[in-house]
Amino acid sequence: MTLRFSISSIPQGKSTRAVTLQTEDLPEFPEDVVFSGGQLVLNFEKTDHFLKADCSVEAEVTLRCDRSLREFQKSVRATYMILFKPDVLEETETEQSAIRQIHPGDTEIDLSREIRDTILLSLPLQRVHPDYIGEDGKIKEYQTKTFGTFGDSENGTDPRWDALKKLSEQSEQGTDGT
Repeated sequence: MTLRFSISSIPQGKSTRAVTLQTEDLPEFPEDVVFSGGQLVLNFEKTDHFLKADCSVEAEVTLRCDRSLREFQKSVRATYMILFKPDVLEETETEQSAIRQIHPGDTEIDLSREIRDTILLSLPLQRVHPDYIGEDGKIKEYQTKTFGTFGDSENGTDPRWDALKKLSEQSEQGTDGT
């Protein structure tokens, strides 16, 4: 897997690696998000006491619009920092970073879960096709259309309601025994 790195292959000090992400590198996306691939830049900093990985990802995903159910492409840019330390008692995680325990016997680190989560957290909550977003970046309002005539212009009621009222009155009269 491309997102597993041998700890011994990471040099002491600072180093950088660029990884081209393929669909199979991040397999556990939800079914409503299709990962198409992307670029990942990892800036490692390794000392005798910790290993830090600053991740910067640019990816393409296919989403389904909440409004029209049409699919559309969305570009994602996000960063995340992971600090691996041997003396961590409790692992912590936020939207921007994580602290993970690394055991003396560990020979590699796997970043696939963190990269996938970074992409997912950068997706908008409301997924709207670009056709429904205005030039100002705001979501366009729904435009309702009326087909045919609706209601009676004289008394302001829909003739279908009048027919229902008449049926209701007839059924009430039939149940009263009259």
